Amino acid sequence: MKISKKLIVSPTNTIKEVMKRLSESNYRFQLVISNKKLLGTVVDGDIRRAILKGIGVEENISLCMNKKPIVGKEKHENNFKNLINSVPSEIRFLPVVTEKNILSFVIINKKKVSNTFYLIMAGGYGKRLGNKTKNTPKPLLKINKNPILEHILNKVEKTEHKKIYLSTHYLHNKIEKYISKRKNKSNIELLQEKKPMGTAGSISFLKKEDFDNLVVINGDIISDVNLSSLLAFHKENKNDITITVANYKYKLPFGLVKFNKNLSFISLSEKPDITHFILSGIYCLSKECCNLIRKQNVDMTNIIQKSHIEGKKIGIFPIFEYWKDIGSPKDFKSEKNRNK
Repeated sequence: MKISKKLIVSPTNTIKEVMKRLSESNYRFQLVISNKKLLGTVVDGDIRRAILKGIGVEENISLCMNKKPIVGKEKHENNFKNLINSVPSEIRFLPVVTEKNILSFVIINKKKVSNTFYLIMAGGYGKRLGNKTKNTPKPLLKINKNPILEHILNKVEKTEHKKIYLSTHYLHNKIEKYISKRKNKSNIELLQEKKPMGTAGSISFLKKEDFDNLVVINGDIISDVNLSSLLAFHKENKNDITITVANYKYKLPFGLVKFNKNLSFISLSEKPDITHFILSGIYCLSKECCNLIRKQNVDMTNIIQKSHIEGKKIGIFPIFEYWKDIGSPKDFKSEKNRNK
């Protein structure tokens, strides 16, 4: 295709600016250009790896771009096919340049049909929300006129996938009724847990199903996370499990004292802000890992820890998009106010 302005960024563009462009683009990559010359390329995974290293989103994109991408030379078109097939990224594209490294055009591989299932965990009691969930399952609580479940399904239905499952238990009939009346754009099937099976037990229902990867989403999550980028990241890194993590900040209500091993004072911070990466309730698992889960009450944290002990490859996918766990009345109220 011809080079579009929507695919080009400057090395001085901020990471935050490029993140926005990637989320709005249909091609999910950007070309870093200066004086018409190709300096590098950027895909979603490049940015997330940089964030994990502590690079801030206000820094220049040049700090996390791929400075040595696979490129084609304009006069060697016979080699284009081999070059694009050698691109390690799940998003396969080949910038083509002149002998002077001036960008000429870009070749993009057509998408393969994704053999991915999604599983939304919608069976919890939602006890922390008190009377709000007495007669309504938490996934059906409304935010901005639509249930939490609807927000999740709308995001999933925009991705490449084969099937969507809903794992239910508490007030199963109400979720079943909602799905039966909904104008579903995808094949949606309910999995009913007769007894609570934890945050991962219902995965065992899919043991005989044919899929490559499973994306699991807790049914109380509101987020703008790019699910297609998560899946691409999972595949590119050949992970057995990919854990998405959100940046969580809270204020320590006490003064924080630092001292050395000799118990000598180093510094004092008065009620500092503490930041940690926390589980966000969105995961991607290979079929092989899913097959290890038996029908029992088991949580995702147990599966992750067991997989780690067994030497499975577990990757981290940081979320820089908006994310909110609707776990308490305070969370629910703040989310409703945000959408007014």
